[in-house]
Amino acid sequence: MSKHTPTTGPWQLARADTERCRVDIETVERGVDLPDQGNHIAVAYWGTPTEEANARLLAAAPELLAACNMALRFLESPGFVDMKERFVPINGDPVQTRAMQRTVANRIEELRAAIAKAEGTP
Repeated sequence: MSKHTPTTGPWQLARADTERCRVDIETVERGVDLPDQGNHIAVAYWGTPTEEANARLLAAAPELLAACNMALRFLESPGFVDMKERFVPINGDPVQTRAMQRTVANRIEELRAAIAKAEGTP
């Protein structure tokens, strides 16, 4: 199966249709065929506060994925890995220090899982 890449962001909310309770999500960059609009990405429900929050989250997806990738690169960089191994004991307690190291390792795994989900990779 070939891997497909998503449409480049940023994306935005556009043309809210309150009568039909929907909003278009499109690229900020104008489309080639329709110079007054961006390229169509999706349609989201728009009417309740939760639906509006979901639509905003979808529109922010490219920036969120890019931020996750940057954070993961930082957390996996040699400088951070070395620093993480040398955490100063928290309140002089090595148990708390190991707990902090595990917490950081867990956040790294959560970032990897979120990125894999967004990119459709195992």
